[in-house]
Amino acid sequence: MKVYPNPANSILVMEGVNTYVIYSVTGEEIKKGENNSISLIDVSELPYGLYFVKVNETDRFKILIRH
Repeated sequence: MKVYPNPANSILVMEGVNTYVIYSVTGEEIKKGENNSISLIDVSELPYGLYFVKVNETDRFKILIRH
């Protein structure tokens, strides 16, 4: 499983991820979805900052969005 690039500018790539949820640092659910083997997630509308990504119901990542 891979989630990259970090920091991300406009596209977040997820490989080997079945489901994902992106949360703000306050715990607000921002975006969620299901993936195939490789997915490109548009994060260009998200403001600059730190976010948390929960993937496959168990794993978590921190990502930084910068434009």
